[in-house]
Amino acid sequence: MVLANLFPAIKKILNDGMNASIVVVGFALGCTMNFQQIFTGGLSGILLGFVVTFVGGICAILADKLTGGSGVAGAAISSCAGANMATPAALAAVDASYKSVVGTATAQITAAVVITAILTPILTAWIYRHNKQKAAQ
Repeated sequence: MVLANLFPAIKKILNDGMNASIVVVGFALGCTMNFQQIFTGGLSGILLGFVVTFVGGICAILADKLTGGSGVAGAAISSCAGANMATPAALAAVDASYKSVVGTATAQITAAVVITAILTPILTAWIYRHNKQKAAQ
């Protein structure tokens, strides 16, 4: 970030590579997901995915709008990151009393990650279209 702000030439080079890196990272994340993970997490994992997307999404959209945004960025961050899957194991490493629920919690979070990977783009597109229609009126 500092280099891009100090040197315009470096900023141009980094901007040109941004779209390609988004595609590569998205492809890599998508390759590790499958629908079987939804069923492994069960109904509670599916519910967790919906709660993260819509409850978290509403909070993020409102925060985005309160800070002068359109709400699209708030909708775009209403997902459960894949890194969250490591949280139960990390917690169990700190407190052994959680070891018995690590498998279940990891499966639920994995299901939520897959669900939010599906729902977040849909929510983001809906917010974008809603804003576009509102601006056209």
